[in-house]
Amino acid sequence: MRVDLPEQPVRVDRFGRRFATAVAAGIATADSLTARFAEVAARRRDATALVCGDEHWTYGQLAAHAGRIAAAISAAGGSANEPVALLYPHGAPMIAAMFGVLGAGKFYVPLIADHPLPHLQSVVRECGCRIVLAAPALVDTATQLGVEVRIIDDASLPDVDRALDTRPDDAVSYLLFTSGTTGVPKGVMQCDRNVLHHAACYASSIGLGVDDRMTLLPYYGFDASVMDIFATLLTGASLHIWDVRERGVEGIGEWLTRERITIWHSTPSVLRAAFPIFAQPAALRWVVLGGEAATGNDAVLAARQGGPQCRLLNGLGPTECTTALQYVADPVADASAPRLPVGRPVPGVEIMLLDAAGEVSATEGELAIVSPFVALGYWGRPELSAERFGATARADGARRYRTGDLLRMNPDGCYEHLTRVDDQIKIRGMRVELGEIEAALCGHGDVLQAVALPHLDDVTQQQTIIAYVVQRDASTIDMAVLRAYIAGRLPAHMVPRAVIRLDAIPLLPNGKLNRRALPAPSQIAAPAGACKRPRTPLHHVLAACWADVLRRDSVGIDENFFELGGDSLLGARLLSRVRHDLELDAQLGDLFRHPTVESLASHLLASR
Repeated sequence: MRVDLPEQPVRVDRFGRRFATAVAAGIATADSLTARFAEVAARRRDATALVCGDEHWTYGQLAAHAGRIAAAISAAGGSANEPVALLYPHGAPMIAAMFGVLGAGKFYVPLIADHPLPHLQSVVRECGCRIVLAAPALVDTATQLGVEVRIIDDASLPDVDRALDTRPDDAVSYLLFTSGTTGVPKGVMQCDRNVLHHAACYASSIGLGVDDRMTLLPYYGFDASVMDIFATLLTGASLHIWDVRERGVEGIGEWLTRERITIWHSTPSVLRAAFPIFAQPAALRWVVLGGEAATGNDAVLAARQGGPQCRLLNGLGPTECTTALQYVADPVADASAPRLPVGRPVPGVEIMLLDAAGEVSATEGELAIVSPFVALGYWGRPELSAERFGATARADGARRYRTGDLLRMNPDGCYEHLTRVDDQIKIRGMRVELGEIEAALCGHGDVLQAVALPHLDDVTQQQTIIAYVVQRDASTIDMAVLRAYIAGRLPAHMVPRAVIRLDAIPLLPNGKLNRRALPAPSQIAAPAGACKRPRTPLHHVLAACWADVLRRDSVGIDENFFELGGDSLLGARLLSRVRHDLELDAQLGDLFRHPTVESLASHLLASR
């Protein structure tokens, strides 16, 4: 069934792009990100811009704070349009720092604080940052990055009334680092002109207005946040921040009601964890999904728990082209769909499907995006940029980006996502190159070869990663130690759930990996007596909660929650059970630090 975006008056901007609202057209035609933000902030000075917990920032406060940060950065000197790394928790100061960097004529590189230090150091080295702006609570981590650190708080900022610099629209806005096949993250460069266009497309598709209240769930280091931050703040609406990784989803339904949120944006995984536990339906206008395959059940869930006016917008947009395809779901017609379509192209984007030879295919093939608004390329990687991005003969300067996604067109003229044509996968909506995991494993002195593969856990139905390694001659590798080694070098979502030792990597006659010959994790029995049984009443209750959430018959008190297939969303569900059954307060951070029944029990007893 064909379902289109709502019929609205069409505005055509001076470039011929068609937008459904004057707000969207105004964003698209702004001179720069800072120029548009300054205009909105002046007009909406006393209106709420950001809400995070008990913090409420007006547009005037946000602009003033960003101006002081811009002054501090400018005082540090350096060249125009150079990278500045940001190390902030998920909150309002993070947004001010982003605009402050842009307002100083430079571009920002977001660092995620809970990523391992070696990973953060590799990002800083790769982009060549001279300066890291860090929140006071994260200064210890920042001082280990190897560059100058500026601690950002009200006391450290100059007391000046500084306007944000106007920027050329082709200036680099940010570098977002994604997983790379060589073991080194790759930085996607985006410019103001393109960010304005993608924000305008987003605002147009959902009719974003000044009265809207948008969630900000994804961290600023991920592309999904770009849509929410810039579309909201360049419209004059308010952005409401919730840290899913730290707080989980318990209480998020009450938060939506209390804050009168109108637009929700997340991955399908977060939606599935949050919406079923709402005490009552929210009052949303839109649920926006992306980053993972969405299903008909997601459309039904959004309709049931989102409120009577709620509609669901599914989409596809790689980091290299934030907004590319969109689809409005029908909760009745799409209810049984195993996968929702990703829809049709947004304004300014054309789609090609390419066959294995790179020729245009009519109905199925690799997705190639043709647009003037694809990313500028990969930072410091001219060969990789040339491989993925290609010029066209179009007068508007459009370029072609090959995404690596395999799509097909359905009979209704909508595109459906099938799979990847390479080894890239998504874990909880985040891009993962398996080659980066393999490279990290081979960085251990005792590993000769490594293979990393996606694995769908047949119990939790969560996508996970399994790694297989061949050890060097006469070496003995403790798999738990090896996994800890990887956890110290890669973000948590990239750490293999299990690392399995092999005598040799099985190969087919043509020399390719024989995946069928690899042992499945379920075929690898744990050593007899390896798991400790519960000893105390608290052990027994916690182990029962563990087993229930992970859908297992039993759990040893020394088994790691995350190695058993748990993630932050299941962890939030587990801690909700702990609070209900034991009336003991535990946070998600406690589970990350104490991921076994035995260690969490000791922590809970010590903190009573």
